[in-house]
Amino acid sequence: KGNPEIFSVYDFKQWCINHKYDENSIHSTFVPYYYINNINDIFVLFTTKQLLKDTQFSSLLQVDATYKLTWNELPLLVFGSSDADRHFRPFGVALVSSDEGSACYIDLFKQLKLISAQENQREYIVNYVMADGAPGNICFYLNSFSIESFIFRNNQSSKGDSPSSTTSYVLGTCRSKMPRT
Repeated sequence: KGNPEIFSVYDFKQWCINHKYDENSIHSTFVPYYYINNINDIFVLFTTKQLLKDTQFSSLLQVDATYKLTWNELPLLVFGSSDADRHFRPFGVALVSSDEGSACYIDLFKQLKLISAQENQREYIVNYVMADGAPGNICFYLNSFSIESFIFRNNQSSKGDSPSSTTSYVLGTCRSKMPRT
């Protein structure tokens, strides 16, 4: 049905090059930022102009990873925000080699700020982040973007398991972790 046949990292890189930007459609998926060095070093951001418009209406960024849905079972970061009616409004998705460290979050935050500024003529200002994971992993970066608060789901179960009684939520601030520059 017109789906591309991607067999290698090289093919995927070529696909990203061919989908860098579409000036004609606000609903066409494009890849504003990517790097593909090998299967263990990938970050590919997918979005549309329409999805990026929603960044200007919220200062909350919600990020979560899903697994086993993609090529080589790479994590797929889903990011966006919830509106006043508690409906999730995605800004896009990112295929990453790992969501365990801070590198993918750094790339995501940087690129969201840049792309939002290009598309909306206004920088995306994030004041609050809601994400899975250990708060210490990305606190340095959150602090460098002046993000004041975060909510992390602290799940003791393994990836892919449904939340259980061992799931807790941590509300915190990065200000106490390190001084502002």
